[in-house]
Amino acid sequence: MSTTVFTGIPRETVKDAGGLYEVWITELSNVTGNTINYTTGVATISSPAGVWKRYILGKEAGSDFVSTKTNNLTNGTSETDNVLKMIFKRNQISKRNELAVMAKSEMVVVINDNASPMTITGETNTGNLYIIGLPYSVNQGGAEVRTGVGSTGAQFADSNNLTITIGCKENDGPFTITQAALTAIRAGSALSNI
Repeated sequence: MSTTVFTGIPRETVKDAGGLYEVWITELSNVTGNTINYTTGVATISSPAGVWKRYILGKEAGSDFVSTKTNNLTNGTSETDNVLKMIFKRNQISKRNELAVMAKSEMVVVINDNASPMTITGETNTGNLYIIGLPYSVNQGGAEVRTGVGSTGAQFADSNNLTITIGCKENDGPFTITQAALTAIRAGSALSNI
């Protein structure tokens, strides 16, 4: 007898917005504790103050987050490949240096998209929140840079940019965090399982 209970997905009638608003990244070693509620999909995390760094993404610059679930029927396995692509205008040395540091790190990444319901108060827009790279279950944790591509473009009107792709394979995902956790990250506060 099956123990799976489907809940269904209702028809969506409201239009939404695509794209990403911002990304927050810290090194995996800065996350000192985490708990996952598998029923709600909410991760609670602990980290010291001031360890999360903000990456602001350009409007309609092409940045996106894709989560792909793959089941292997032959092997009886399942995995999720979570991939974040951040595109920054202007391929500059300071951005190249940031990429060099990222490429040597295992990271935990919080992604804030442009979707509704967007809570807007000044610079604190909040869409859907995703977190990847947490250690849980059999996952050791740590999202890593997969590629970093700087391009000057060939013509005057071509894009001069840096594209950083970060990814991790996980059992599930992506999970989410609470608005309170994002508020603490933005304020540079320590997180203690919020």
